Amino acid sequence: MDRETLNAFAHLARTFARKEVRAMVGQETRDGDLSLLPALLEKAEKTGLMSSPHPGHPGHDYGVWGRACLTEGPTASIIILEEIARECAGVALCLHAAGLGALELDEPILKRPALAFFPRNLRFSWDYLEGRTEPSPGTFTALAPRDWDGLLALYPYSQEWHMQTMAREKVQAEPLEPRTGLVAAEILQVSLPDDPPGIKGGDPRGLLRRHLLGITAIALGNALGAIEAARDYAAQRHQGGARIIDHPAVKLLLGEAIARIEAVKGQLYWTAHEDKDTREALLRAMALALRGREETWKATSNALQVLGGYGYMEDYRLEKRLRDAMTLRTLPPSPRDLLLMLGEGEKGEEG
Repeated sequence: MDRETLNAFAHLARTFARKEVRAMVGQETRDGDLSLLPALLEKAEKTGLMSSPHPGHPGHDYGVWGRACLTEGPTASIIILEEIARECAGVALCLHAAGLGALELDEPILKRPALAFFPRNLRFSWDYLEGRTEPSPGTFTALAPRDWDGLLALYPYSQEWHMQTMAREKVQAEPLEPRTGLVAAEILQVSLPDDPPGIKGGDPRGLLRRHLLGITAIALGNALGAIEAARDYAAQRHQGGARIIDHPAVKLLLGEAIARIEAVKGQLYWTAHEDKDTREALLRAMALALRGREETWKATSNALQVLGGYGYMEDYRLEKRLRDAMTLRTLPPSPRDLLLMLGEGEKGEEG
């Protein structure tokens, strides 16, 4: 995809984020007025930012994880997620979860599918990816838009990968509450029966790789929004006769945050540009997610410190960004899961 087209996607997402998402988050409540979220997601669908399994839908091809990402690469989806997350990481997570599900279904079964990734009570390793073990389904962590109609579960079973679609009313799913951040999206705990019917899935590496790239993009956008807010604050406030932003200590905080962010951003877009679903590419995406979520969390913390004690007040929304960054660090696959998978990948049995 050429640079001009990518810039157009960035402009569309940025305009939507600043007009629609900012209006929701800017309300005088801890996480914004979440009653506005269903209407916001509907606008995202009509605008083409949210993907759909329905052919002919505005976002079917070029929404977040629309069909075009399979032929033209994931960069456009990553740009959209980054721009939306600059205003609210939870809203970006809604687009991410819906798009991943729609891409795998690609048929008009569900309106807004969610995605369950990993059994919480099983060690997830390369053995599962390559069908060398026989685990049984258990409890899953699912990412979902708050307004969702069905669930797409991806799980290892009987030495094969299976996918199963389930309507919302048939799913025993409970929100994981209380939650620190990402409140605009639901994070659910879902249990499957011992012998669930399934639709045999294909190679899960591409799906897992897109998930890791998307979560990293959301963490990046959240941190970029935090740095922008901190710079605006520091440029307007004065201390000791000078603007806060002119103090060396503040410059050091911002400089360290920007250095962390630029390193993650460069690695993210390089990894996305590679656009392969090989074992090696997935290893790099795992390493990126492991390091990227940690670095963006530290950058967000630096941005909050620019405001001093005011940073912990809800008025400036920096504490929300820090809560979102903390929750992003623990989304599936967790840092422990990633380290286990990376360790499995270094056995050297198949390159």
